[in-house]
Amino acid sequence: MSSDAREDSMGTGNSQARQVPPEVSDTLNHWRCLAAGIRVLHVILVILAVGCSLVASTVRAPASIVWLSPKLFSFAAALAISLLSAFELGKKANAIRDAWRVLTAAVWRYKYETDFTLEKLIAAYESAERNIGGVKESPSPN
Repeated sequence: MSSDAREDSMGTGNSQARQVPPEVSDTLNHWRCLAAGIRVLHVILVILAVGCSLVASTVRAPASIVWLSPKLFSFAAALAISLLSAFELGKKANAIRDAWRVLTAAVWRYKYETDFTLEKLIAAYESAERNIGGVKESPSPN
């Protein structure tokens, strides 16, 4: 896409994109990877919890085969469920992805809208960071 076409499509009258501070670009990349990693961990723990629960409730192995013990699979399922509920991994992955979306939109505006200042970009970063929040360390009653 030519700069004139980009100018027309963005409607900004700005033919040159401003350079985004590298710290912001690095943060966007980090949040993207972190959200994907947490989502993968979340899916793995859900599959582990369901699979181990099914095996624990259906497989009857001889006592000599320790690795097929229902107690072992029950423990693994309980551990996976505990980690899922204690850290709310799905919720955290969504929060990080939402923060990434907020900062990405701000980056686009900073690059192509001359009235979108560095201060506004930093404010968008701070807002996105607040949306991520801290790490939840214990299960809630809800």
